[in-house]
Amino acid sequence: MLTSTSANEVTRGTFIGVRVAPAGEHTLVTLVTKRKTPTNMVTTLTEGSFHEYFAQVLAGKQLIENRKADSR
Repeated sequence: MLTSTSANEVTRGTFIGVRVAPAGEHTLVTLVTKRKTPTNMVTTLTEGSFHEYFAQVLAGKQLIENRKADSR
């Protein structure tokens, strides 16, 4: 999946790529983030925060929001 985040008071935004692939009995989840502007010091999403949120979604403790689908 490819997506991006908008700018905020700290950064111009982040490009985000997530790959989910089977790995035997497990699943391999890879996250890649890239700053939209190379001079930004931070991204809007870290690997740690992504995996924490992803684990909560899989455990049913967090809902996935799809704003585009809701606005139709």
